[in-house]
Amino acid sequence: LWRSVQRERPPLPPFHKAWWRRGDERDRVQKKTFTKWVNKHLFKRHVNDLYEDLRDGHNLISLLEVLSGDTLRFHKLQNVQIALDYLKHRQVSMWDGEPGGERVE
Repeated sequence: LWRSVQRERPPLPPFHKAWWRRGDERDRVQKKTFTKWVNKHLFKRHVNDLYEDLRDGHNLISLLEVLSGDTLRFHKLQNVQIALDYLKHRQVSMWDGEPGGERVE
C-alpha cells in the first residue's frame, strides 16, 4: 500500500525545489558568516564547524568570556567537579600529592 501511495505522489513543482535550495544556501551563508564572526573574537581557539566546535561548550565559554570581559570561573569549577564526582563514583583513590599526604574525599 505504501509503495502505491508513493508512486501516485506527483513530483514537487520547480519553484518548490528552488525554494528549498535557496533555504539551504541561506543557511550555509549564515553559518559561514557566524563562524567568521566567532573566529574574529576567539584569539586562542579556532572554529571550523559551528555545530561540532561549540558542542562541548569550551569554545562557547571562551567566546562569552571575550565578549563579556568576564572570566567564567564558575563553569571551570563546575567542569572540575564533574570530573571529581566521576572519579569518586568509580572509586578512584586520590590524595593531596604530598609524600605521606592525606587522602582526598
